[in-house]
Amino acid sequence: MAYNEPIEEIYEQQDRSRLILPTTKKDDYGLVECFPNPSANLINFRYKLPDNNFSGTINIYDNIGKLIKSINLGTSQGIETFSMEKYSSGLYYYTLIVNKTTIAKDKFIINK
Repeated sequence: MAYNEPIEEIYEQQDRSRLILPTTKKDDYGLVECFPNPSANLINFRYKLPDNNFSGTINIYDNIGKLIKSINLGTSQGIETFSMEKYSSGLYYYTLIVNKTTIAKDKFIINK
């Protein structure tokens, strides 16, 4: 999949770098994916919040579950970039939270 495809087309595809959790219909899904995965430094999060939501949070955790970054989302969809420059190589986890509920989660690898 090319990362320049419209975000709506991502609903039809799943791989190990994203998790889509359905609610009642396709338009209600919350989506987050990270790329590139693995990455050496910069990690991008492409997200789409469920219908009628214009704010959420992407939380990033290290391999022991310590929260290392919270990214506040102020739009219903977009791409956020985070530098992992000061963090070591390893496995990291992320979650998408909307209305105090985790609606998506997955992992990514930093390989320096």
